[in-house]
Amino acid sequence: MKNSSLDLSPLVHATPGPTPEARERLAAGLQALIQSEQAGHTKPWRAWRRASLTHRVLVVAVAAAIVVVFFVPLPHVSLLHSLVSPVKVTTPTKLPVVDLSATPKRWVPVAYGDAQVSVPSFFSVHYPGMPCTRVAAWGMVLLANAPHGAGRAPSCPMHSHATHVELIPMRRVPAIYAHEKPVILNGVSVYRVLADAPIPIAELDAPSLGIEVIARGALANAVADTLSRSPRTLVLARGAAPVIPASWHTVSFMGLAFAAPQSWRLTRTTFTVLIGGPCNIARAFSGGVVLSTDKSVTMVGCYAARLVFPQDSVLVDAVSRTLSQGRLGLALSTSCLSLRSLTVCPATSPAYFSLIVKVAMLGRNNPVFVSIGLAGNGMVARTILYSLRAATPR
Repeated sequence: MKNSSLDLSPLVHATPGPTPEARERLAAGLQALIQSEQAGHTKPWRAWRRASLTHRVLVVAVAAAIVVVFFVPLPHVSLLHSLVSPVKVTTPTKLPVVDLSATPKRWVPVAYGDAQVSVPSFFSVHYPGMPCTRVAAWGMVLLANAPHGAGRAPSCPMHSHATHVELIPMRRVPAIYAHEKPVILNGVSVYRVLADAPIPIAELDAPSLGIEVIARGALANAVADTLSRSPRTLVLARGAAPVIPASWHTVSFMGLAFAAPQSWRLTRTTFTVLIGGPCNIARAFSGGVVLSTDKSVTMVGCYAARLVFPQDSVLVDAVSRTLSQGRLGLALSTSCLSLRSLTVCPATSPAYFSLIVKVAMLGRNNPVFVSIGLAGNGMVARTILYSLRAATPR
C-alpha cells in the first residue's frame, strides 16, 4: 500500500502569524517531514497504522513548534519582552520658544524679566535709578520702577509726537480676566486693556510673563504688537542640558570653567565692570568673554542711553572688596541650580539683556558672579550656563 498524503491544511491555517505564502511553505515542509518519517519505517502499512498515535502527533507538533518559532513576527516577541521588563519612556521637556520674527528689521528687542518688546533702534532706554537726561526726542523705553511712576506720562523731555513705552510688573490680579478671552500674540497669551485717550495708546497684560506693557504715541500699537518671551525664559527653563558644540573651547578663571565659542574675543581686565549696572555694561561690554579680577574701581556716569543690540557674551567678575554683593544691588532667586559641584543662583533683578548668576564653589569662600548675554533665542546663553563647572586644578 502506498503512502498517502495527510491533509495538513487545518493545522497550517490555525498557525498564528505566517502569511499565505509562508503557510504554503509550512505545509510543504510538514508534508516532507512526515513522508521522510514514513519512508524510514520497515514495518508494513498495517503495522504503521498500529504504531503509537502519540509518536505521529509528536512529530507533527515538533515541526509546527519549529515553524512557529521561525515564522511568528518579531512584534510578538517584543510584546512578550515588554510584559516581562517594561520599557520606561521619558517625555522630553518642551522648552519655551522665543519668537524672533516678532522683532522687525532695524528694531531692537528690550527685555525685562520674562518679557520683551521691540522698538526702533533710535529709541533710548531708561533703567531704574537713571536721571532723565540725554533722552532721545522720538522715543523711549522705561523699565520697572521708572521715576515718574507707572501709568503716568514721563517727566523726561520728549517731543510731542514721541512714543514712550513702559514695561512694569503685573499689578492686576489674574482673576479679573476669568470671563475674558485672551489672544495669542507671538506665542504669548495676553489680554488687551481698552483705553479711551486722545492719543494712541496700547495696554497689554501678560500674566504668564508677569508683565504689563503700556505704550503711548504714534508707534504705540506697533510696539505693543512685538511683545514676546525674552531669551531668559528659555535659558532658565527646566529641561535637558544642551550639547556643547565641537567648535567651542573651555575657559577657566578663578576656579570656574565654562564653554564658549572659540571665535569669541577674550579680554582680561583688572577694572571693576559693574556687573549689576546696565548702563555701564551697555557701554563697555560689547560681547565676547570678559574676565575681571575687579581690583581697580572706575566711576562712569550713568544716564538714559541709546539702545544696544543684545549680544551673546560672558562676563566673569571675581568680586573683590571693591565690589560687594550689596553694591551690585542683586536680588537672587531662591531656586538655585545644582550643576556638578556648583550652586548657581540666578538674579531676579536686574533682569534685562543679561542673566546674572551667583556661583558658589566648594572650597572657595567668596562666590563668583557671571553675566551671560541674552541674545537671539537664548540657546547660546543656555549652553554656557549649563557648561559651568569647577575648573580642573593644573
